[in-house]
Amino acid sequence: GLAFLHTSAKLAHGCISPQSLYVTPSGDVKLWNFSLVTPVGPNTSTSAGGPDGHFLEWEAVCCPESYRSPERVEQRWDLISSTGGVHAMDSYSLGVLIGDYWFRNGTINNIPQTLRKAQQRLSTPNIKMRPRLQPLLKCPVFDTQYKKLQRSLQEISIQPIEQKINLWQN
Repeated sequence: GLAFLHTSAKLAHGCISPQSLYVTPSGDVKLWNFSLVTPVGPNTSTSAGGPDGHFLEWEAVCCPESYRSPERVEQRWDLISSTGGVHAMDSYSLGVLIGDYWFRNGTINNIPQTLRKAQQRLSTPNIKMRPRLQPLLKCPVFDTQYKKLQRSLQEISIQPIEQKINLWQN
């Protein structure tokens, strides 16, 4: 969901935290709480290229401070729009969220090894080092058999009959 917002819609979610995720009874994680969605960057309506007025007014109320990147806390919108890109705010928040999810018994070492480096880069204070989120989807932690099956079921209506038969047989 975030990768779509960033690449296709050119918007930042702005409120990534545990309160912005919904887990369905079947275990699907859904993104919601779009109350702070905003354009960010040089082509926005604000003079500094920062978030819109609604975002500026409500972000401190809606998004917990621990999930706001250092430049957000310092209100350095020029830094976000000139060097960070639209993904920078949400990448930081997602890195913190991943760390919080796997933080148990006083150690962050519970993060799977395949995800640890990505989590560190996502939550870095250096805005230029924060990666875009699309490549993160290729991490083995997220590319499970369940997700592959779910993807196949979502695309079944456009698949050739041979692939439909193969899916149902397996």
